[in-house]
Amino acid sequence: MPDHKMGKVIIVGAGVFGLSAALIISQRWPNLQISIVDKPSRNAPSQDISKIVRIDYNNEPWMIEALEARRRWISGPFAEFQRTVGRIVIHDKDDFSTLLDIDDTRTKLGLPTRQRGDEKLMQDKFPTTNAPPSLTYVSAPDDMIVDWAPCMSKAMERARQACTDSGGIFYESGVETIIKKASHITALVLENGEEINADNAQVVLAVGPWLTQVLATSDIRLPPNERKPVATGLFSYTVQLDKEQAKYFRDKPVVSHNGTGQSFSADPFILHTG
Repeated sequence: MPDHKMGKVIIVGAGVFGLSAALIISQRWPNLQISIVDKPSRNAPSQDISKIVRIDYNNEPWMIEALEARRRWISGPFAEFQRTVGRIVIHDKDDFSTLLDIDDTRTKLGLPTRQRGDEKLMQDKFPTTNAPPSLTYVSAPDDMIVDWAPCMSKAMERARQACTDSGGIFYESGVETIIKKASHITALVLENGEEINADNAQVVLAVGPWLTQVLATSDIRLPPNERKPVATGLFSYTVQLDKEQAKYFRDKPVVSHNGTGQSFSADPFILHTG
């Protein structure tokens, strides 16, 4: 919660956490001046085309949070960007324990266990797919896909407006160094050479995995290993579709595979789109 004696808040990072923080602060404490510091990057986790909102976890607190997230996606101000297309989750024998744990968690929360099927479950949605019979196919019809790019654009517009309305500034530069005195941040030195006075401000660091780099550059003690944010990667590629193909896939369920993926090397999926 921001300190009302400090009338300024500076948020470093304009990803999903930074923008969310700006919007919530502007709604709950409209008298605070909000500024945001961010350097756009294609490598940032929040810069994506689409995201999957899934419900099933083998951890009860995470599943409770996922259910609440789904409720807010459906009923909140960004509902226009979500589509409940469902998901087919594929498990191989090496990962079957995960499915059992998910079923156990769903039972504890009073939710029905997921429908399990064979390759016909996949072929019902994608008739031309050669689905290996050695895998277990699970239907999760309440999972969603979010059209992430326009969603983030709307969030960015609202955050920029919150800065303007509060008398703050949106700085389009990365943070080079954090200057502090005792436990309080007194200034931020940006990559473009500009220095932001933070004497009478609270600073929110929402820079994600780059936090350790910023702290190290600023000669600030790093958090213990178990609390360090870690950057993770996801291999992806773009497929060019014509209008007919795009229409075909738009409302199809998301397909994901849990496990080692070894089954794919022996029995690859083949999907023909004509």
